[in-house]
Amino acid sequence: MFTGLSLAVALSASHPATGMTPRVEPSFVKAAKFKRGINVLGYDPYWTDSSKARFKWRHFREIRQAGFDHVRINLFAFKHMDSSGTLDPAWLAKLDAAVMAARKAGLAVIIDEHDFDDCSTNVVACEKRLSAFWSQLGRRYRRQPDSVAFELLNEPHGALDATWGSLMPKILGIVRRDNPNRLVVIGPTH
Repeated sequence: MFTGLSLAVALSASHPATGMTPRVEPSFVKAAKFKRGINVLGYDPYWTDSSKARFKWRHFREIRQAGFDHVRINLFAFKHMDSSGTLDPAWLAKLDAAVMAARKAGLAVIIDEHDFDDCSTNVVACEKRLSAFWSQLGRRYRRQPDSVAFELLNEPHGALDATWGSLMPKILGIVRRDNPNRLVVIGPTH
């Protein structure tokens, strides 16, 4: 069972080809890049119809000028997956554009999977979708700098209260395949 605030996890791993452990910033150094942030884009029409987007890329600059150092991009990705769990390429391109625009404005980014209500009622479907999501995102963002972090799932609750402790390490393992040292935010249940 998890208690307290969210955990930031950055595990070291040996490089498979050399067996040597790469020099890695400690977790607390990586986490220091994320002091003051704001949620963006979660409920914006941008994801379904860019022409109706309320959020504009200039807002990233304004957020930075207001003293924030990062944004948390809230994603409801499950509705952008096909029946096999593959994310829509057009949707992924929109995510790429948002991450790039935020970074260009000098902001760090937390990519947050936000389908917590779906996950709170159907753990089996949630595990399949989260696994598919993080497998694809992990691969896609493996070369991004440390200023891009991942949040496995926003506010796990409901049916996840009893299973998050066993599901979370599986999802983290999927992320770690391509991102052995990336900062990962893991929210507690309850």
